[in-house]
Amino acid sequence: MSQKSQIKEEIVRTADEGDVISPTKTIYDVSPLEVVWRNFLAGAGRTLGGIVIYFLLLFVGGVIIAQILVPQLQPLIEKYGTVLNPLKQLSSPTGSQIGH
Repeated sequence: MSQKSQIKEEIVRTADEGDVISPTKTIYDVSPLEVVWRNFLAGAGRTLGGIVIYFLLLFVGGVIIAQILVPQLQPLIEKYGTVLNPLKQLSSPTGSQIGH
């Protein structure tokens, strides 16, 4: 066995789990492009996971609002609608008021 291969085997044996890429490669033996590619994949996976979680929370929030909150607020909304209708009629000018 050559000196270089013995050194590589020793590095693999003593390296942390996070430093080992394959049985014969560590993070110190890979190309910069491979490091960039792995980090890109990790970032893309994290972003995709965040988007999925965001939409799940948005969906659950929408269901809670639609099923629980809206029926509780419906009488209040109707009451304000009946109160605001006469005010809207007072504030809008009619045809006879425009000419005078």
